[in-house]
Amino acid sequence: MKRFLELARLFPRSSRLPFLIGSVIPVGLGTALAFVERGLFAPGRFTLTVLGMAGAHLAVNFFNDYFDFRYGVDTAHPPRPFSGGSQVIQEGLETPAEVLAQALLMSGLAVAAALALAAASGPGVLFFAALGGFLGYFYSARPLLLSWRGLGELVTGFCFGPLVVAGSYFVQAGHISAAGLVLSLVPGALITALLFVNQYPDYHQDLRAGKKTLVVRLGPRRALPLLYLLLAAAFAPLFLARALPHPLAPPLPLPLVNLALVGLIPAALAAYFLTVEKEGRADNKPGQLMLVTYTVTLSLLLLGTFIP
Repeated sequence: MKRFLELARLFPRSSRLPFLIGSVIPVGLGTALAFVERGLFAPGRFTLTVLGMAGAHLAVNFFNDYFDFRYGVDTAHPPRPFSGGSQVIQEGLETPAEVLAQALLMSGLAVAAALALAAASGPGVLFFAALGGFLGYFYSARPLLLSWRGLGELVTGFCFGPLVVAGSYFVQAGHISAAGLVLSLVPGALITALLFVNQYPDYHQDLRAGKKTLVVRLGPRRALPLLYLLLAAAFAPLFLARALPHPLAPPLPLPLVNLALVGLIPAALAAYFLTVEKEGRADNKPGQLMLVTYTVTLSLLLLGTFIP
């Protein structure tokens, strides 16, 4: 019992709990779009979707820590904001077996929620759950090792953007939305940009371990244009929201769309720091700024779906 209480105390750190905002907001976005476009909102299904997504996200975090330790990527180092894993194994706070057990426990929560949603919304839910589970597990695990092959960033963007938004909409409406797919580019591209920026502090460590992220493959300087492309992809749906034809046009009020564009300011500062300093800062200020961009932009976007 004492060890259980100790693991519970460590859980916010070992699971990287604060980062759940990255998956909960897209769930809210897909759910809100279903309400605005179809007038549909089932609170029970929404709650199950949040629980399932939270379980899946935390499971991926635990699996990532476990496999990166096993494969020699996350060696011991001082804690870094937003990158380098939780370090609970490296500091001797938890054993690899305990981290793996928590990964399996969170996976069980995700599976239980998916099965309950399939019973309520139809078996199509299982497609979204199975695809997300497959990509989340093999993000860090052999034989695919997606994050080692320069594919982890794109997989993360797909899962936190189109997959989560479309899946959350499907749970409520029983089908997907064209406008929702367009709008899902915003969280998808922004979470990819956040992950991309967070790779800069890990560059030398990933290089030594042979983990070929995009920053390692291209080098810190040559990889920078990808950040500009990701930001363009993230904000293009907002700039074009009123120009797209039905049914592609997201149902967003123009004033709030314009307000959401303030998220570009911290993103531009993050790009500036990376451009000037060439490699990641020890305090990962660009990562902090990109997190602000993600949170502000997506929160305003979520609010905007409810304003006529």
